[in-house]
Amino acid sequence: MNNEDLFVRELSAFLDTKFNDFSKTRIIRMLSDYKSRLPPVTITKFIERTVVEKRQPSAPMKSLITESEMFIEAKQICDLYEIDMNMFMTKKKCLAKVASARKAFCRKMYNQYMCNNSMLSKFFDVHHTTISFYLHGKSN
Repeated sequence: MNNEDLFVRELSAFLDTKFNDFSKTRIIRMLSDYKSRLPPVTITKFIERTVVEKRQPSAPMKSLITESEMFIEAKQICDLYEIDMNMFMTKKKCLAKVASARKAFCRKMYNQYMCNNSMLSKFFDVHHTTISFYLHGKSN
């Protein structure tokens, strides 16, 4: 039994009708006409390859920092910029020298330690967007 006959048999069972010989030959002719109109099938083979990539050298792990260590680092920055710790920690608008010291401190904490915007904003008691400004500057 070929595929066309099998199709007619399954179609008969699906439609729950019995086909006579004329109907069967008509269905088979329609199938062959349909097959002739189909575009040719192109079969492509996929070759499976395993690619081994060298791992990127990992960046050195940043260490955790506590608030007391942050104060020590802040004191060092204050000494470097020759400013008072109270001026450094105030929430009020400040001199350019103090703002530069805060930016340097935030960048150092962000780059050297596992210290994010929220930790720095709690340390300075300011909004996290202020810390983003210290880290990345003013956006256009």
